[in-house]
Amino acid sequence: MMLDPVRIYATAIYIASIIVSLFCALYVHNKLLTLLAILLEFGALIWYSLSYIPFARSMVSKVMRDVRGHDTQKQQMISCVV
Repeated sequence: MMLDPVRIYATAIYIASIIVSLFCALYVHNKLLTLLAILLEFGALIWYSLSYIPFARSMVSKVMRDVRGHDTQKQQMISCVV
């Protein structure tokens, strides 16, 4: 199930971020890199979990595109007014 074509990228990113976060925490001792790897790990886990809910990933993608689109529209309106 983890290697289904729908989940393969999220699985690969999740496993890679686990390895990177352990490497950064135990070998490099860099807190910032460890935190970034953990955030990436958390995001991959959420994306992987959403793949089990029908249409959840497409809905989240659409919402994120809409949120980004509204921000750029507001910036365009502000630049037109100024």
